[in-house]
Amino acid sequence: MQGEQVAVRTVECGLARTRERPRAAAASQIRHDIRHEIATIALLAEVVGSSPELTKQTRDRVEQLTHEAQWLDELLDAYDDVAGDPQEWSPPVDAVRLDLLTAEVITGLHLVSLTNVTLNAARVCVRANRLASWRALRNVIENAFRAAGPNGHLRVGVGQEAAMAVVQIDDNGPGFGNGPAGIASQGLRIVQEYVAERGGVVEIRASELGGCCVRLLIPALAG
Repeated sequence: MQGEQVAVRTVECGLARTRERPRAAAASQIRHDIRHEIATIALLAEVVGSSPELTKQTRDRVEQLTHEAQWLDELLDAYDDVAGDPQEWSPPVDAVRLDLLTAEVITGLHLVSLTNVTLNAARVCVRANRLASWRALRNVIENAFRAAGPNGHLRVGVGQEAAMAVVQIDDNGPGFGNGPAGIASQGLRIVQEYVAERGGVVEIRASELGGCCVRLLIPALAG
């Protein structure tokens, strides 16, 4: 105001110091914000899912949003572990039901796709990290969804052959390497590394459905 002295407090932005801030601190803040976003997605899904006028299909999709947010949270935890000390990173292993995990992956993908899927799964367990198992299955099955397309068909089988747990995915797409980009690059490495670490093999061949057949063979747990 005119005739009066006004005290002005100057706040230094510290841009130069911000640029010099360790990357670890910046990464920690970004991870903090990502976790908040994941929590917000889960909360929004819960709120929308509580609406009484939703159809069953819509309610299933909203519930799947919660599951996807949970997987995102686990992926972020795994990323933090790897980034912390890649040389010492050793993910925990346990008995993993491949039949249940495969069914869960298919359920999530089928909610956003018109592809026809047939699942024939018998109980089978492997000793593995659950998140790594989900990542491998998600990559290979999502690739088959893309290859088959909205009017295509997938046939997925989970079971045991001799001492090996087997997950077999057949599609009626254009065949390996001829469809949309996916498992032929980064996705294939994720699947191969997961199976190899378990002492198994990945087989890729022509499918009886006319497209591609991918088989994951992993030593099964007894019982």
